[in-house]
Amino acid sequence: MNVSSLADSQGELTSDSKAKAEMLNDFFSSVFTKELETDMPVLDNLCDAKLVDISVTVDSIKSKLQKLKEDKDAGADNMSPRILKALLLFIYYAKW
Repeated sequence: MNVSSLADSQGELTSDSKAKAEMLNDFFSSVFTKELETDMPVLDNLCDAKLVDISVTVDSIKSKLQKLKEDKDAGADNMSPRILKALLLFIYYAKW
């Protein structure tokens, strides 16, 4: 990749690779900020609460499966939406 000549703060054009790299570094360093570690929220004890009441019904699962778009890619479970919808139909017609 080739970067054309760049103008410095005084308007002088430079084609020297090292000078251009330093100019780009200075620019991007001025645009992006580094967050101080002290600004980060403390996450200790945020996971003390436990999820204990989970309600899963056949109807809720059926509803979610019916809304799947078959032309989409598989999710994190690596299951194709087309297969999941086919299983839903199989279960429905088998009266499982």
